[in-house]
Amino acid sequence: MTRASGSDKANDVAKAGRFGLGQKSLFNLCDAFIVQGWLTESLGAVEHRIVNPYVALDSDGTDTAALTWEEFGEDDRAALGEAFVAAGFAGQGVAIYIPFRSSFIRPSPGAGFSNSEPVVDEIIASYCSTDRIAIVTAALRNLNSIEISASGAARLVLTAEPGGVRLAGPSTAGSFSRDVGGTIIGSSFITPVRYCGEERQLPDRDSAVFTDDGRWPATIDERHRRVPEKAAAHAAAIVARSPSALGATLNIHWAVFLPIDGAQPLQIALDDASIGRLDLLLHGYFFVDSGRRSISFEPRPGDADQSFRAEWNAMVKCNGTLPLLPATILRAFNELGLTARQKRVIARALALSAWWRAAARESSSTLALAECLSPEGEMTWSIAEQTALRPLPSGDLLPASALRRLFPGFQEWAARRGVVGTFDPTTVLTSGDVAWNDEELSELLSEARCQGAAANRGNGIFRSVLDGFA
Repeated sequence: MTRASGSDKANDVAKAGRFGLGQKSLFNLCDAFIVQGWLTESLGAVEHRIVNPYVALDSDGTDTAALTWEEFGEDDRAALGEAFVAAGFAGQGVAIYIPFRSSFIRPSPGAGFSNSEPVVDEIIASYCSTDRIAIVTAALRNLNSIEISASGAARLVLTAEPGGVRLAGPSTAGSFSRDVGGTIIGSSFITPVRYCGEERQLPDRDSAVFTDDGRWPATIDERHRRVPEKAAAHAAAIVARSPSALGATLNIHWAVFLPIDGAQPLQIALDDASIGRLDLLLHGYFFVDSGRRSISFEPRPGDADQSFRAEWNAMVKCNGTLPLLPATILRAFNELGLTARQKRVIARALALSAWWRAAARESSSTLALAECLSPEGEMTWSIAEQTALRPLPSGDLLPASALRRLFPGFQEWAARRGVVGTFDPTTVLTSGDVAWNDEELSELLSEARCQGAAANRGNGIFRSVLDGFA
């Protein structure tokens, strides 16, 4: 932990190194920090390590206060050790002490990893009130609880309920597909957070097209050896639902395990306040910029290295992440306690958004999500091939029971034709139009019951039904 690039994470796809989520992320707040923990080699004593990247500077002529940060006296060790045990870490655990960067704690005036000078109260307030805390807690892989305290009082407590399935991350065993889901409880205004989703890893051959290419990026390890950057075509989509006092919204976050920091999530308004807040996390094993502020999917002319990384990102996005959307949203409809009306509101808002239309076109999937007429003649949300969907008259005009009376053989006819009826094309999550062709309409109407047609001609219902089909 005391030196950069000193671990084997660069070769382990199951670990999150290289994405700016680990130790290096602390340097946003400070220029050095203290790690304290119970180590086997210390035979039961609390050990301390100072992580000070500046200690390697040649002190000859170097004007830096960082060279004095290694002076860690016995009184300091005793004070931190007592605080460690008092916090409940007797005999086990690791703590990190972060001396926030300030005008008094810098390597030299104006120097440091960042110009920011964090304020404790502001940092704690932002962690407790961030609108991304719901999806962040749902996406955590191994952390089961979070507690933020100030002056001895807990400000935020979040805990994953037992039995939930968390994001597993990439596997060295190759391709897989896996459901995730569970509930986060706690003291926050956003709890309970219910979440569900899917993760997958594409076959190794999808990655090999890139990793076997001589342009694949590499790093230099501490022994000056060239080490190819690790890669796995791993992707996930997770939906989290939480309470909200600010109206109903669907918030879309691009992520590498956790949301990137550079942009606000895309927000889609939902016309039903009872839905609360929905967060959709779209994860991929992407290349990110050095500050975890952006993911590039478009090649940049004249920049071969960036363009190659962007091509990889686009492959993972189009073949891994986006194809998970229909199944993930269907799981959210089935598992997050949404009413029939709420589901239609969400689907319509998403389907009519420019973001969805672009995402559906880019996705390699040919599947769509729609409220369909089941083989049993009921309305149900399901996944179907996009080219199989056909519009039915709206459920208000023609309930499923009435459709069965007017067209008693519809399900059998649809099965022969390989088509699936959907009641409201404005709620269909697909990349194309939902429409009948003339041959299908002619054949369908010829099979309608003449008695039903004659009985309803006078009051115009059948004419309206025909218009609905057309």
